[in-house]
Amino acid sequence: MGPLLRRCFGEQTDSNVTGGPTWPRAATLQVCARACRRQLIRLAVGAVLWVGPAVACCCPWDEPLAASMNCPVPPPGEASSTPAAVLSPQQALVTYEARALRQLTTLAAYSDKTTIDAEIPAMGEKGQCSLRRTFSAPQSLIYRAVEFVGDTFVKTNVIYRVLESDVENAEKETGQRSAILDSNYRFSYKGIEELNGRPLYAFALKPHHKDPGLFKGKILIDPQTGHIVRAAGRLSKSPSWWIKRIDFIQDYVDVGDFTMSAQIQSVTRARIVGRIVVNIRHAAYEVPQIEQLESAPNSIRSCSSSDGGPT
Repeated sequence: MGPLLRRCFGEQTDSNVTGGPTWPRAATLQVCARACRRQLIRLAVGAVLWVGPAVACCCPWDEPLAASMNCPVPPPGEASSTPAAVLSPQQALVTYEARALRQLTTLAAYSDKTTIDAEIPAMGEKGQCSLRRTFSAPQSLIYRAVEFVGDTFVKTNVIYRVLESDVENAEKETGQRSAILDSNYRFSYKGIEELNGRPLYAFALKPHHKDPGLFKGKILIDPQTGHIVRAAGRLSKSPSWWIKRIDFIQDYVDVGDFTMSAQIQSVTRARIVGRIVVNIRHAAYEVPQIEQLESAPNSIRSCSSSDGGPT
């Protein structure tokens, strides 16, 4: 009996020699095959997540994923007694781009409550991590763990990698290079699209060049405010050979003078591993003055499942 069978069943697998109960040969081979496949999947997940960038962490897809993801839109603010004027599609796009450019240069700091759910269906493992995220311009991004529940493998190889990638992007100041602006994309108006009963302008996006930080897909803009409501698409370039494609939906919410991410749902389809599903939700935004935040270097605090504090 080989060492793999011994790891699967212990000494009982040799019971035909010692006189104890015996395992049927077909069942033994079947269970061991599952164990081998599970170990292979673990190795493949490690290769996918540590050789290449994280699974669609924060990049703003064309394939209709909305139905399968069931991603709700954050509700708009209270309706005014005086209806707002409706902008033309071109006016709405110009308003959006002006706001996006202003945000890139004036957003000094913010903090929020972040919740990350991750799952590897082929392994039957998942996990959820609650954190406090703090950003201070231009390059300081800190995650502080609050609570983690779930499988340690997902925490270490999926959630931790997402956090690391987010901090690396902040450190490299990739905002301008990956922003949804005409410097990075060609916009084509596609008409009005309803989202949860809300009519929105739909614009198809095609990147000027293929880059892992850019995507091909669409954005939805509010015709009254010119603010972005949703971005959806597929990354224009795979970050590594292990990853076939990354699809995502990102919803936004207005916070004062800024438009912030409310939720990102992504599905990474990788070789051997299959799907890796990640859902990132942001809530309870605070946008203080930059002097209210302590200066801090880039860092990651991994989730702790024991005392809830950083580890």
